[in-house]
Amino acid sequence: MAVDSLGPIDPVTGLKGIDRMTPTPPSNAADSVNLSPEARSVGDLYAAVEVAHNSPDVRADLVAELKAKLQSPSYVTAAVIDRIAERLQDPLGT
Repeated sequence: MAVDSLGPIDPVTGLKGIDRMTPTPPSNAADSVNLSPEARSVGDLYAAVEVAHNSPDVRADLVAELKAKLQSPSYVTAAVIDRIAERLQDPLGT
């Protein structure tokens, strides 16, 4: 059996040398990005969610103010009690 010569077996022999790239000069133009209105609204939504996550669940200053008002006998009147009762019933749908 005869094998004809297929060329060099060394795979590196036929490769060209590496061409050195010339560096591009720095550009004076500033980079810019244009956002669509939808992207802006999503960004606003993320910002609002972040604010909500970082906010306290209970506003201690308002709770303290209300507790002080409820301790005062001049604040607790029949009108105030009725108003509070109506507000408590509103979420229940009654």
